[in-house]
Amino acid sequence: MRLIEQRRQGALFFAFHSTLNIGDDLDHGLRRFVPKGYGLNKLACSHDEIRWLFDEDELIAAGRMLADRLEKNPQYANSLFELFRYICKLNEDYCDSLLPKRVGLLSTQEIIESIRKFFNVYQPLWDLGPFGELIDFSLPGLLSEDLSAQKIPSKEISTIISALSMPTDDSFSRAAEKSVLQISAVIANRQTPNKNWRKDAQIRPLMEAHLEKFYWTPCNYFSFSGLGWNNLESLIESALNAKENPTERLRAIEKQKKESQAEQNRLISKYLFSSKALFFFELAKKVSILYDDRKKTQMKGFFSVGRLLKELARRRGIDSDVAKYLFSFELTDFAQGKISRQTLEARREHCFVNYNVYPFQVLTGKEAVLAEEKLWQKSVVTQNEVAGLCASPGTVSGIARVIRSARDLGQLQPGEILVTGMTSPEFVPMLKKTVGIITDDGGITCHAAIISRELGIPCIVGTKVGTKIIQNGDKIDLRAHHGLARIQK
Repeated sequence: MRLIEQRRQGALFFAFHSTLNIGDDLDHGLRRFVPKGYGLNKLACSHDEIRWLFDEDELIAAGRMLADRLEKNPQYANSLFELFRYICKLNEDYCDSLLPKRVGLLSTQEIIESIRKFFNVYQPLWDLGPFGELIDFSLPGLLSEDLSAQKIPSKEISTIISALSMPTDDSFSRAAEKSVLQISAVIANRQTPNKNWRKDAQIRPLMEAHLEKFYWTPCNYFSFSGLGWNNLESLIESALNAKENPTERLRAIEKQKKESQAEQNRLISKYLFSSKALFFFELAKKVSILYDDRKKTQMKGFFSVGRLLKELARRRGIDSDVAKYLFSFELTDFAQGKISRQTLEARREHCFVNYNVYPFQVLTGKEAVLAEEKLWQKSVVTQNEVAGLCASPGTVSGIARVIRSARDLGQLQPGEILVTGMTSPEFVPMLKKTVGIITDDGGITCHAAIISRELGIPCIVGTKVGTKIIQNGDKIDLRAHHGLARIQK
């Protein structure tokens, strides 16, 4: 059993449901493929970071089994993705229905019932969503084997897989970026004075439409903050002050999309890919869209339910960040004062949840530390791999380029994976060369995370030791969605 770790900024309130009873309630359930359960049915958290362990061998074997089934039965594949889209739609509709509610006017019981209903709708998303992770683990190996059998040069395989696995449809991040640029372009063309945009008869409706469509975009797995007028104005100001004006940037984005599609067409014309390879390329694109849809749905949920949780915490006089360490079934007890601040703070300091016993076990303090150490005793981070937070999902292989200072950026070559302590604005022009990013420092809202998502580059951050373990010239397998970079031997 090879253990790998997934870490991300987050809190118990939502993470608990991502591990609870995964796949037990759906015919398409995950259990048939991963009997040990999601994250080995265990969850650890401390200081607003969530951690799961996975058996990599099991995930790869399960992913291969699933991919084989999908290839042999395309109808099953289509039904799987249709079901996922349907579940996402149910979640988004419910979240949108919560948006107009003035939570301060709701009774405590109405708040609790609204949160419970959300989790009833939300749970199937996690029952089904991890299928994408199984595919994510298995497809690179399956495609490499198939392309190698077709005598395609090994040095070209990773580039081909990366190019043909990328969907050309806009992600929600790109759609939000384009919306800001479109508003900015109108302002730039009319030379509307700053700070008067909200009063401008033409600009205000555009801003209102953006806020209505993308109100949830600042959320992450811990922060439930929404997009407000001030946030949007800051984004517009940044777009107006950039070296590339908004109209030019919009043209560049569309050009990039066309070039990506043209490159995919060129590769398909150049190589006589097998029907299996073509199916797997399309499957990879669908999984990328699945990840994007799932995250969009989650962010909407985090914002919508986060508002309710914050109000419940306010009524108890407890910081909302501390309240994020409640279990959803504790809401009534919490509202009645039966769950103490000390209990929640202890969970925030260190908590370990074991789902393999009934009722499930919740440990805090030294007991939690010892339980996690016992489970994690097979060192997750070895001399051949580093683990970090997933900042931008994706899977890619490439040669490492370790950059310790911005003045060394000229050494970065196209197609390499950048390994650095942290990025800063002067890195941006060079980041377009790289196929992946690994940083020692930062969280999911740091500069590297933001830029990598905008550029669609797989990225993990906060590895602590990336620049110490990885050397220039190392061949790296970067599985950003699972926060893992492995050095090929």
